[in-house]
Amino acid sequence: MSLSQQTPRSIEIVPLTLHIGAEIRGVDLTKPLPPQQVKEVRDAFLKWKVVFFRNQHLDHAQHVAMARQFGEPTIGHAVLGHLDDYPEIYSVAKNRLANENREAQMVTPWTGWHADITAAVNPPMASILRGVTIPPYGGDTFWTNLNAAYMAAVADHARLCRRAARYPPIRQSR
Repeated sequence: MSLSQQTPRSIEIVPLTLHIGAEIRGVDLTKPLPPQQVKEVRDAFLKWKVVFFRNQHLDHAQHVAMARQFGEPTIGHAVLGHLDDYPEIYSVAKNRLANENREAQMVTPWTGWHADITAAVNPPMASILRGVTIPPYGGDTFWTNLNAAYMAAVADHARLCRRAARYPPIRQSR
């Protein structure tokens, strides 16, 4: 389909880099989205892997309702807990304590790359982050597109990665 034949969008999608991330404009996430906007947002997410919505001020109920438009949300975090009234929400905060069912201990912040809950038997298709208190600096979250990285790898390297993934690590015996 040529660009001139595409259906006009009801939202604006502004790519942020060549391989990952786009800002979506023209939606109000505090209200249910029309089906066409849900489709356009989903399509943008699938293409750009990470989408950003600026100046959206959602409460917990609106956050969960918005998430439900894209599928059934999972529990906030199986290990570190969730909010009692909103089990779909896992709060990430500077002074957050671990799950209250465990001994109260400070949870150290992430210091390296990770993927959200991908070790689960049925991992969620995405994570929806909502910034409530944003620091003036620091607190950066970085994103990567492993699909683009994989596709850019030379054929031999990709073949080596596929082969290596089939075998467990070799342990040196003593």
